[in-house]
Amino acid sequence: MKHNINVNRDKGLKISESEFGEIVNIKSKMSCKSYYINKNNNDKIIIKPYWLLGFVEGEGTFGYKYTVPYFQIAQHINNRDVLDSIDIFLSELIKNNSSKLIDFHMTKIINKKTNVLSYTIQDIEILNNYIIPFFSNMIFKSRKKLDYEMWVYAINIRIKGYHQIKEGKNILMKISKGSNKYRYSNYKLEKTVLPTKNEINNLFSLPIIYSGNKGLTYKEQIIEYALKNKRRKGYPVYVYKDGKEIEMSPFSSYSLAIRTLNINSNIISRYIDTGKLYKNKYIFSSTKL
Repeated sequence: MKHNINVNRDKGLKISESEFGEIVNIKSKMSCKSYYINKNNNDKIIIKPYWLLGFVEGEGTFGYKYTVPYFQIAQHINNRDVLDSIDIFLSELIKNNSSKLIDFHMTKIINKKTNVLSYTIQDIEILNNYIIPFFSNMIFKSRKKLDYEMWVYAINIRIKGYHQIKEGKNILMKISKGSNKYRYSNYKLEKTVLPTKNEINNLFSLPIIYSGNKGLTYKEQIIEYALKNKRRKGYPVYVYKDGKEIEMSPFSSYSLAIRTLNINSNIISRYIDTGKLYKNKYIFSSTKL
């Protein structure tokens, strides 16, 4: 329709009232004004695997909070029933594929400025054991496929404990900086470079960091690693301000650095080894830069 209107305009013709009316009619049924989800007799939205894949390709995120992977879907609060139905679908998926009793639901957060509701899964074991197998059995139709593939690598790096070593941290940084909005051609703030297949294969050829003991949960393996490496007193933190290491650095633990710098308790765990500036002046590192 737009093409035809432009052709007619080049001929000196104006848009007709019927053409204008048809465009207005289409517009009125789009975005948050539309409501065309199939429902059954109990007035519940029907979620099917490939419908969910399509929804996620358009409205989902295989993202990272700093370098920690998460899965998220978001909608305007008016469409909360869609998100609730997806939450139920994934909860049932996890329940039906687990040998343990799992009472799982996605974390829900609303942006009060935009009224956008986000449903998120951050549990690495849930992502690895249930979400990855679900999506890996289907075929993506968009560039979201690349985000998903890199996201799977990131989760495997976490599961195997490679994020504890420099090589793993570097690849995680490349993945998080080169995924989602950062890799599109209209994002000009910084050049994105994803890790190569050789870099990823070389990392996974190294001995796994965590024990691989299937009797332990992911969180228990993190604790086991810390104890094995005599980190009961904490992890070392090198602190740089305006490019120079501060006088008290390195700190023997996160907590000591937090108290000395008078900052929020989760700031260092979010920023350490990311290369990102905190308050445009601090850089936190687990090794001397």
